Amino acid sequence: MATSSGESQPVNLMQVPLPKLNELKKNLQEEVSFLETGMSQLKHAQQKFSESGNSVRGLNGNEILVPLTSSMYVSGRLTNPDSVLLDVGTGYFIERDRQYAEKYFEKKVAFISEEIRKVQEPYREKSKVYQMVCQVVALKMKQMQQQASQTAATGTGTAT
Repeated sequence: MATSSGESQPVNLMQVPLPKLNELKKNLQEEVSFLETGMSQLKHAQQKFSESGNSVRGLNGNEILVPLTSSMYVSGRLTNPDSVLLDVGTGYFIERDRQYAEKYFEKKVAFISEEIRKVQEPYREKSKVYQMVCQVVALKMKQMQQQASQTAATGTGTAT
């Protein structure tokens, strides 16, 4: 809950009604899932840029294997091994020398690594809160079941 100064106050989750907790749990689950998906996509992009950088560094000589499909390659020869085409997005390519390409991919990997670090902290915090809410929901459900079974036991024992 927010105060008039805009600061957050801790909330005792045991005092929050179960329907509100379930709603909070659902919202937190969606947020955690969204952050997980974002981190996964960033890690995938980071891996692709890293692999591209490694490929540029691995260009030795003029002989290469050119993929025709994901499992079939043919031998190829580079006409200019010091020049590469970089996919800079949305169908645009630029021709640059290998040194530029290596630096380009290093910068991309560093940028994405920083973005991953920015997402990790909110992810950890949301995950931690989500786990706490799940524990409180489970505890409240258990308490409700115990109360129901006690009520049923005392209700049947007092009837005459």
